[in-house]
Amino acid sequence: MATKQTYNTEEVAEAVDMHPNSIRRNLQRDEIRGRKIGNQWVITQSALREWLGDELFEIHFASDTEA
Repeated sequence: MATKQTYNTEEVAEAVDMHPNSIRRNLQRDEIRGRKIGNQWVITQSALREWLGDELFEIHFASDTEA
């Protein structure tokens, strides 16, 4: 199984139980590092770990990072 390296706003929102618009606002305010490609935000694992901290990242995204 390939390790998931990037996420879109909907995936992050679902994982942390927030609305996708809240994630987009955080991205626009640079509270979450991300890159907009076309009309889609792309968020890396490292940006999520930085935003959430190690413990919350592991809780919400650990199943995606296991090989």
